Amino acid sequence: MTEGLERAASPLPVSPYIHLMKLRIAALLLLVAAAGYVSTSGPRIDPMAFGTLMVSGVLASGGASAINHYIDRDLDAVMHRTSSRPLPRRTIDPPGRALAFGRSHHAAARELAPALHRARRLVRGAAPQ
Repeated sequence: MTEGLERAASPLPVSPYIHLMKLRIAALLLLVAAAGYVSTSGPRIDPMAFGTLMVSGVLASGGASAINHYIDRDLDAVMHRTSSRPLPRRTIDPPGRALAFGRSHHAAARELAPALHRARRLVRGAAPQ
């Protein structure tokens, strides 16, 4: 299924970057985060807070995975199991693009939650902190 996406004529194909994020692992982390939120929130679930948790969670997890791909790119190239990943195959070249992708996602996650928290406080009429 991803072969067709990788062959698309684009200067920055999307599929290799999605692969960097390891979305199956991120989904498991989000499941645990959602369970923790629901079990501690009581009877009322705030959709904005829950959505912020999910979005910042996938950004942080995906960013960390992309950074890990960058760090392990030399090892991945020599291991049979990991040699088909985007950096050893050079579908993302130069490798610094993967690092920038990971760092930007991680930074977005780090900034998203506090910004939305401040916005919610302003909407509710509380003074910003």
